[in-house]
Amino acid sequence: MIRIQILSLILLVAFTFHLCEGQEFRNEDCVYNKEVKSIQFTIPGLQTAFPIINLGDRLTLDFDILNGNARYLQYRVQHCNADWTHSDLDQMEYLEGFNDEELRNHSFSINTKIPYTHYSLSMPNADINWTKSGNYLLHVYDTDSKEPLFTRRFMVVENSMKVSTNIRKPSDVSKIQTHVEIDFVVNHKGIVIRNPTTEVKATVLQNGRWDNAIEDIPPFIFRNEELIFDYQDQLTFPAGKEFRSLDIRSLRNTNRDILDIEEFGDAWELKLTLDKTRTYLEYVTTEDLNGQYIIQSYEDRDFNLESEYVYLLFSLESKSELEDQDVYIIGKFCDWHLLPENKMEYDERYGVYFGELLLKQGVYDYQYVALPRNVRDQPQDLEGNWHEAGNSYTVLVYYRPFGGRYDRIAAVESVGY
Repeated sequence: MIRIQILSLILLVAFTFHLCEGQEFRNEDCVYNKEVKSIQFTIPGLQTAFPIINLGDRLTLDFDILNGNARYLQYRVQHCNADWTHSDLDQMEYLEGFNDEELRNHSFSINTKIPYTHYSLSMPNADINWTKSGNYLLHVYDTDSKEPLFTRRFMVVENSMKVSTNIRKPSDVSKIQTHVEIDFVVNHKGIVIRNPTTEVKATVLQNGRWDNAIEDIPPFIFRNEELIFDYQDQLTFPAGKEFRSLDIRSLRNTNRDILDIEEFGDAWELKLTLDKTRTYLEYVTTEDLNGQYIIQSYEDRDFNLESEYVYLLFSLESKSELEDQDVYIIGKFCDWHLLPENKMEYDERYGVYFGELLLKQGVYDYQYVALPRNVRDQPQDLEGNWHEAGNSYTVLVYYRPFGGRYDRIAAVESVGY
């Protein structure tokens, strides 16, 4: 049976509320220490690219730890199955080199009001290299205390198969205006597959997200050297609307996103323009980053070391407080998790939800979501869905041949809509 995890965006992100509490590594993108900020794990030079690479290609990691002191950090890489459980492979079977290497490259921020230490890492490197395709987890932790700092997923593809994707309107008439449906075909020329329904599975991601991914999809039809994934009204995603976007690359002048800028001795505070709910508003085409963010500053040459961390005051208009629901600000900047620091508070005097975030200068996409305090209740949609909204969709094809001990990633395709 297809395991579909997109019954509702709100209900699904509700599940992530407590995921990053505690001191154990989890098999997902997760931050365990609130001082860790601005994690970017991507392809070199492409801040918004997903960490999906071919065997032999490289990834770069950049992140900050607030405070002016350097910490001794280490990292390790873990091979995983398609469902993100640890695979049966021994470390020597998927790595050249050794785990638990020191993360050596760090620098201190320059003349920033809130001091931080910036860390960077490029992989593969002289210390470590992966030799198998599949899912991987990167763990970063404190050398002295062994405290987990964060976890990051990445995927390595071997390209032994090919996948072609078609994005169309859903078969269900009731979803035509609000959802999109994904169909795709996998070509496995030259590869003998004895039992397609058990040896091949697929995962579909919307905007690189795992919290609403559709996973464990077997082929529906198989003929010759093709596997066809064409399910009626099952591989569908709510389209949402274009993401709200925030540009804080300059602290000198206000813009359409920034209402007021205040400079204090120890911090910058920015009051943002009032946002309105969009649930029932018509679709409007705007440029966005599909939920991602970039780090950048107009006034500085070295974005990594000179960009400021600023306190941002968000406000969302609401005639009344949502009954038995909490409102959150989400995006890639928080790994789509509903965290206490992202929760908004309602002010009855102004008819507005207020929230404050500490973010580094750059451009950020974000959304508002409402989480029922009793998650069995019907959630209230704050953004609405429109089939024309632009999103990216990624298909990952996993292959475990008969007798195989791990899930290979045989093909990948990302398409925009």
